[in-house]
Amino acid sequence: MKKKINKMMILIATVTILLTMVLITVVYYDLFRRQVLEDLKSYGLLLSNCSSVEEIEQSGVPVESDLRLTIIGSDGRVLYDNEADSVAMGNHSFQTRDPGSHAGRRGRGGP
Repeated sequence: MKKKINKMMILIATVTILLTMVLITVVYYDLFRRQVLEDLKSYGLLLSNCSSVEEIEQSGVPVESDLRLTIIGSDGRVLYDNEADSVAMGNHSFQTRDPGSHAGRRGRGGP
């Protein structure tokens, strides 16, 4: 009888722990998703009000944020990058390379 009660208590504790883990994961995932969408909306609104690179630099786009911002002109020239020197960056024109070439070889874009 005691063994049956102990097995039942272990089963209940295990199920409770697993359900708690699942619930916490779902709640935190939703909170994280909402925060990311809110941040993207804020950056989009901030950038939509800017008409030049100088305005972007003056508007306060955080340089040390987790979001990398690269603005590429129609000729493929990098106009602005908040993490690297835009002058030193190469041409990003898709006419000079296949846009999926890096992703096909490495599973992600970029060098």
